[in-house]
Amino acid sequence: KRIINYPVRKIGGTTIDKIIFFAGEQGCSLWDIACNTASFKEFGASAVHIDNFVMMLRSFQSMQDSHNAYDLASHVAKQTTLLKTLYEDKTVEGISRYENIVELLNAIKEFTEDDTSEVEKTLTNFLQEVALYTDADKENENNHDRVTLMTVHGAKGLEFPYVFVTGMEENLFPSQLALNSREDLEEERRLFYVAITRAQKKLMLSFATSRFRFGNLIHCDSSRFLQEIDAGHLEYANVPPTAEISRPTGIYGRETSFALRDKKTGKQTFSSPAFAPNPNFVAEPVFDLAVGQKIEHQRFGKGEVKQIEGFGDSKKAVINFDLAGEKTLVLKFAKMRKL
Repeated sequence: KRIINYPVRKIGGTTIDKIIFFAGEQGCSLWDIACNTASFKEFGASAVHIDNFVMMLRSFQSMQDSHNAYDLASHVAKQTTLLKTLYEDKTVEGISRYENIVELLNAIKEFTEDDTSEVEKTLTNFLQEVALYTDADKENENNHDRVTLMTVHGAKGLEFPYVFVTGMEENLFPSQLALNSREDLEEERRLFYVAITRAQKKLMLSFATSRFRFGNLIHCDSSRFLQEIDAGHLEYANVPPTAEISRPTGIYGRETSFALRDKKTGKQTFSSPAFAPNPNFVAEPVFDLAVGQKIEHQRFGKGEVKQIEGFGDSKKAVINFDLAGEKTLVLKFAKMRKL
């Protein structure tokens, strides 16, 4: 009922009511009726649109075994025109829904690229993992000493002792949709003010140096809003104090750089990001890795093989990366190459 006519497919409320009525009358599911419109002349011309909807879903089903989770999910998002419909909706709710779908696809991409797990990267397995996380959340519903996850809009009027604002990156906060409009950019800036003023004791701002975006691992530039904070109010945790903030400023993208101030010396220094993903990276088969072999991983950078474990599809390598530390990767899924 929720998806059959969203985005619009010329299947109106009257037609949906007929599907529900016949399902109740025949004692079967809505899907059973949708798959057998020829048996019900009452659908008339609407039967064609229902049949097209059914064929589309069946095409998705046929791809489950031959496509990984991300390829299938992104195909569904495009084929249903869901992404296009939400992108064209410029309301606050529409923008939020569009960003939610993008982040869902990013999460599926990370699942697909996770070479530390032997789980097959199917959409079914992704959904099962999400269900497990959801069940774990429900078990702790009575525990009030917990993290509350919400949007900035949802946080308006509320205060918390400790607040974490993540995703402080250009094209994310501020969003890509706001960069070409001064009014939209100012609205994003007001939202940022709302976010940082929710904290009563301590505020943590963070940004990723790289993340999946539309299926690609990209280098991220930190948000212009960070530059607008007096560096004297900033302390650093788990990042070098000389971390560079380099990104376009203004609504038309003029390039500037800004370095966070070192609290110990009071000096501002500049440095390049520790590791930026290579957009031209090409992975190679690495089943014959040996201890001591130097490699480069698409996401974790350069490292050295310390140990080989297992056989066949379960073969793993323990790798000490220069920047990411030690990780155990399943070679079947590993996106890396020898150096």
